[in-house]
Amino acid sequence: MNATDALPSFGQWVDDLLEQQFIDVQGWIPAATLEALAAQLEHDRQQGRFRQAHIGKGAGEQMRSEIRSDQIAWWPDLPTDPAQRDYIQALESWWTFLNRTCFTTIRGGEFHGACYPVGASYGRHLDQFRGDRSRVISVITYLNPHWTDADGGELVLYTRQGEVRILPHWGRTVMFRSEELEHEVLPGRRERRSITGWLR
Repeated sequence: MNATDALPSFGQWVDDLLEQQFIDVQGWIPAATLEALAAQLEHDRQQGRFRQAHIGKGAGEQMRSEIRSDQIAWWPDLPTDPAQRDYIQALESWWTFLNRTCFTTIRGGEFHGACYPVGASYGRHLDQFRGDRSRVISVITYLNPHWTDADGGELVLYTRQGEVRILPHWGRTVMFRSEELEHEVLPGRRERRSITGWLR
């Protein structure tokens, strides 16, 4: 949808999850919050808080740059940064609706900043660990101003209807069920930044 369009209702978001398996919305997160999130992410970069991302969990956790080559910085469980708190508050209104209407039991989330250097990617995968179904909804909000088709770096969703490619435009938020939708991130020609998280 275009930034000038009216935002869909949460009911429409549920319909989108059921029918196309993902939500793609622009303009939901206020501009001031996006700017503050981008500034906080850059601050974390300058402070050296980003680390090479791993795959797996627990004893199976490992760094496999041929599969995943992004860098991440986890948010604290109880953020004190105002922009991070505003972002979570916006998501809380959404998961409260889901709990009330769809009988989910979401209680919170986990989030991190993500940076994909030029050429970095993440192979096809599900956002769910073996034996752990706590992640319910995956959430990605992009922080890439003036992104163009030529910059690449698309999120590829493998839906029932076929492959969907989504460019990481500034302020775009994409959500999908963590255990259901396989996806990957293609290499970009510019560094690519986002806030990524999971409602649990």
